[in-house]
Amino acid sequence: MWDVGGQATKLWKHYFDQIDAIIFVLDSTSTDRILTKASNELVKLANDKALDKVPILMMLNKQDLK
Repeated sequence: MWDVGGQATKLWKHYFDQIDAIIFVLDSTSTDRILTKASNELVKLANDKALDKVPILMMLNKQDLK
């Protein structure tokens, strides 16, 4: 298991060999800017030919109870 996020997204391709699944965890209370960036990264992963048959699970953590 690898925890790859933040600035490391530029290095994600180095983890694509022998990958069985992706769990994409997102802080649901993030700002719109961060959510947009995360959405763009998720689209890149979903469209990458090297990950064609790799399942992607998207999880949201934290709950804003305001």
